[in-house]
Amino acid sequence: MAPRILILLHETDPYPDGPSYFAWGLRDAWREMGIEVRIARGLKELEPADLVLPHVDLTVTPPEYREALDAVPNAVNAGVYDISKRRVSGQLVGPEDPWDGPVIVKTDRNHGGLPERRMKRAQRTLRSRIRYHLRIGAREKLPAPLVHGSDYMVFDRIAEVPDAAFEDPRLVVERFLPEREGDMYYLRWYLFLGDRYRSMRVGARNPLVKLAGRVSKERSLPVPEEIRAVREAWGLDFGKIDYVMYEGSPVALDISRTPSDMPPPQRLTECRPYARGVLPLLARAAGAGVEFDHCDVDRPPARELCPEFSTGRPAQRLIESRASCRFPKIALAGVRNNTVGTFQNGHQQRQ
Repeated sequence: MAPRILILLHETDPYPDGPSYFAWGLRDAWREMGIEVRIARGLKELEPADLVLPHVDLTVTPPEYREALDAVPNAVNAGVYDISKRRVSGQLVGPEDPWDGPVIVKTDRNHGGLPERRMKRAQRTLRSRIRYHLRIGAREKLPAPLVHGSDYMVFDRIAEVPDAAFEDPRLVVERFLPEREGDMYYLRWYLFLGDRYRSMRVGARNPLVKLAGRVSKERSLPVPEEIRAVREAWGLDFGKIDYVMYEGSPVALDISRTPSDMPPPQRLTECRPYARGVLPLLARAAGAGVEFDHCDVDRPPARELCPEFSTGRPAQRLIESRASCRFPKIALAGVRNNTVGTFQNGHQQRQ
């Protein structure tokens, strides 16, 4: 029986017409590999699977989803439910902070809180929307946040930041630590699934580097140990970490459990190299594992050294779950050189 992966969405997710999520390219690549992939829109559609990939695109996972996922023994990114900047950032400052350099005002929620607003709109019926606007019109409206969406604001020093930025719980103020070379600003991405990863650097002339405004892109850059340590500390199996190199030191900026910006025309091609990174996670979920290397998908020599798995009709049954759980057993094929080890907490343990 082929392994089954269940991708769990929020009930209001506009699948399949939502943003260009990386997960949809993985879905197609996994199906090419012979893995069964099912989509669950909301907890009512949650069903047994060999691996559950929570893909709830909200900064803080709702309590009912947390409770359900805590009961799932084989969830990806287990326990990672709050990636707000107040939890992730190590650069937060207050109005009396001694920092004398530039600062940036951001939303506490990822992507300007747009996913949360999209969810609320989807949950309101037409009648409730009319009632909502009538109520709002009958009383003084709440002040609008200083920052709208992802259009963050940079100030030369803390003293220039309006008091509203510190008082509004929707906002955070951080030290602004850009990676610069001449008139260029850079942002780095560490995108990963299991043992497969890609490291990129994009450059722009705007201090707020966005994919749409980039003028350069580099791949196959080394990932600093400090950034890998962030992934390990959070227990991340799948996702993306944004970071910069500030004066030679890595600084993590954001964590995403639902990476996107993968347009459909190139999505499957871009995601195929990552797809096999799920196989160690399937092995871990089954109570077994294999030894593997941390493989850069953009470096062919490294790809050749990565252990190759196959599914569907394996020539050799290497891994078979004997763990007592309510999910079906899985079988994966032999690893190159038949190297056997253990895989725990998203990281290899050599024997």
